[in-house]
Amino acid sequence: MRVIIKSKKRSHYLALEQYIKPLQKIMAGLRKEYGLKLPESITLRPLREYNYRKRKRNNYVCGRAGYSHNKGYWIALNMDICEDIDYGITVLQEEAAHIAEALKTRRWGHGKLFKEIYKKTEQYLKGGVK
Repeated sequence: MRVIIKSKKRSHYLALEQYIKPLQKIMAGLRKEYGLKLPESITLRPLREYNYRKRKRNNYVCGRAGYSHNKGYWIALNMDICEDIDYGITVLQEEAAHIAEALKTRRWGHGKLFKEIYKKTEQYLKGGVK
């Protein structure tokens, strides 16, 4: 599975580059554990600024994941959180879990399966694929 970075700003490109290997490790582990057919690629891009302004329910949006018929699966990260790699990877784990759940069930959410998948993502980063 390829990770494609889309960004107009070089600084954003360089910040997102550090998340390629962790995302590949997470998705490889999920593929093996859950028998997922991974997409050919996942696009990693900066979260658009208007998506993380104050909202009614969320004071701050750190990341989003989604699917587009034209562009495939994507993960968008808030560039403010990319400065702290540990926190950024935590957000990346959550967004990867959303994609894995969508691949398995065609649903997006925070249900029981999502929580199970999210807990497993940390294992894949620490110990790799077993």
